[in-house]
Amino acid sequence: MNPRLRPWIANADDVDPGAERAALGTREIVLKPVRRLTVYILPHSHTDIGYTEIQTEIEDKQVNNLLKGIAYARQTAANPPGSRFVWNVEVLWAADLYLRRLNESQRQESWRRSARAGSR
Repeated sequence: MNPRLRPWIANADDVDPGAERAALGTREIVLKPVRRLTVYILPHSHTDIGYTEIQTEIEDKQVNNLLKGIAYARQTAANPPGSRFVWNVEVLWAADLYLRRLNESQRQESWRRSARAGSR
């Protein structure tokens, strides 16, 4: 038991949680309805080469972010609209890195698949 919640109890260990307690007082309160909110959680990455890590490590992170983004988008593609994973590349430099690491057939397939999926 948090002693700040019951400051009049000298020792919280002396309290029997099963014991009956008498009300010390009552008070009527009016609760207003809680306003329903929509919370958007946005995945984010930031390109700041050299500030947090050296360029080669940032390159790897950016390409991995892109790979994860593609994987999450594919995993949620069948979800209802509004619950699918949506992400964009912050800078084209990262997309260029990604494409340069693929061979020609992988590049072509990646673009074809993305173009088909983007038309939905």
